[in-house]
Formats: sequence, C-alpha cells, structure tokens
Amino acid sequence: MKKFERLRHIRYFSHSLRTLPKQYSSADTNRLSLVHFCVQSLDILGCLPVDTDDELICGTAGEDVYVNRGEIVEWIYGLGTVPTVRSADGYVGGCVGGGFKGSNYLGPIMSNDDADNNNDDQSSHRHPYDHSHIAMTYVALCTLQSLGDDLSRIDKHAILSTLQGLQKQNGSFVALSPTSTEYDVADEVEAEDDCDLRFMYAAIAVWYILTSSDDDDDDDNVNNTTTNDYINIESATQYILSCKSYEGAL
Repeated sequence: MKKFERLRHIRYFSHSLRTLPKQYSSADTNRLSLVHFCVQSLDILGCLPVDTDDELICGTAGEDVYVNRGEIVEWIYGLGTVPTVRSADGYVGGCVGGGFKGSNYLGPIMSNDDADNNNDDQSSHRHPYDHSHIAMTYVALCTLQSLGDDLSRIDKHAILSTLQGLQKQNGSFVALSPTSTEYDVADEVEAEDDCDLRFMYAAIAVWYILTSSDDDDDDDNVNNTTTNDYINIESATQYILSCKSYEGAL
C-alpha cells in the first residue's frame, strides 16, 4: 500500500489558503467554503495546535508550511453581514443580515469599526443583495472555532433571529436572507423554493453552536430563551421525517 504523504497534504492545503489556480475562479462566491475545507483538513492532519495563544502562526509542519490564524479570523469576521433593521430589543428577525456571506464579491469587507458600530447608517450603504447565506454562516462559525476563536465578536441575536426568519411553515429552511426591508416576511420566505436537508443541517448546527455555550459566557443572554423562540423544532423534525424515501433513507 502506498504511503500516505501527510506533509505533502499539509503543504497543499496550506498553500491553497494563500492562492488557488484560475480554475477555482468560478467558486469565488463560495470562497469561505474553500477556506473551511482547507482549515478542517489541516485540523484533521494535526496541523492546528491546541494552544492558540499565538496570534500569528496557527500551526507548523516543516519550515515552509504555516497557517496565519490572525489573518484568516479577521477575514472571516469581515464577511459578516450588517443587519438593516433592528427592533427595540435588538432582534433582527427575517431581515438582511445576521450571518456571513461567501466572499466579498458584493459590497465592502466590513472593518472592525463597522462591526463595532453596527447600525442603520452603515447598513444603508451596503449593496441590497449583500446578504447572508445559511451555509456560509455555518462554515464561518465552524472555521472560527477550529482556529480557536471564542465567537465573542459574533452578534448571536442577529444570527439567530435571522435564522428564525428563514424557517418555512413546513419546518424547512431557505438559504438566503430576504433582500428587502419592506416586505411580508412569511410571504417572501414561503415563495423561496431553494430548501432541502442541507440547509436544515446548517440551520440546526448554527443554532446549536450559538446556544450551547456556557451560561457564564452568555453576555447576550441567548441561552435565556427557549428553543422555540428561535426555531420550531417540532415542525423541523416533521419535515425531516417527511423526507424519508421508500427504502428508509433520507
């Protein structure tokens, strides 16, 4: 049996984080997914250290292989979408925002100041279609955690409330946040047909990641709400069961 070339694989994924061949240009809108696959592969290969106190170098394997943790974390946070509508209690249900986009192909990358001053003036200058995607939000959170980030800069209420607006009456989830601030949320979500178990998985995973933190670290009081305040578990379960085929698989 041919020997598994671990170091060559590590170098491949490490290099792919810095540059990709032109054949990947068609995947620009999903660039965050590519970063996710590279980071998770490096983690499986044992290249990401347990101790992430070092902000510059995330892992090494030989002299010419490295992962710049700080740059990747900041780039991912820069892909966060700014909520366009906020209610008095800070919730952003069913509106553009509250998640992550796949890359900066639309609108500017959000700076740290933009993230701290997350308000209507800043969101009004963004492209109307510069919205979050449920799958991109999932891979963003997974990658941040793999890189040792504590998610303390995540607007949990914004993401979870937007997630709530993406669930259809039959329990399934659509992938994209609505693109208008003047609409009937239920009508627009129900009109979207792009829903399947992939987005169900992403939605439940996002909800679990953001609500399973320790209560001591729950500054936003996310865990002080019941499950059904964000997603309807019963209808989601029924939708999953309805997808069962004649041979018992989903």
